[in-house]
Amino acid sequence: FTLYHAAKSVRRGALSCLINSVLYAIFSGTLGTVLAFARALGEYGATSMISGYTPGRTATISTTVYQLWRTNDDVLAFKWVMVNMSISFAVLLALNMLETKNKNAVSKR
Repeated sequence: FTLYHAAKSVRRGALSCLINSVLYAIFSGTLGTVLAFARALGEYGATSMISGYTPGRTATISTTVYQLWRTNDDVLAFKWVMVNMSISFAVLLALNMLETKNKNAVSKR
């Protein structure tokens, strides 16, 4: 049983069901993706404008990936992207574990 079927059960038209159930459900996911992408671009732009790129001094993972991509070193750029994703995954995993531990400690009180 889906949102579409629920809307159909109250005698709404097919287009109304599509707009009010299916498109509404995917809107928040699409909006979240667009906002995350915009934030990532903003972070990269701020880093580039403020610190620039001086190899060995002001290099960040984002600027390193960009410079490697510009010099056609896609393999090394991909490796840095994987490093960045691994760090992000580890941080998110640690935060989720700490949050779960905190919730369990609070619920035992």
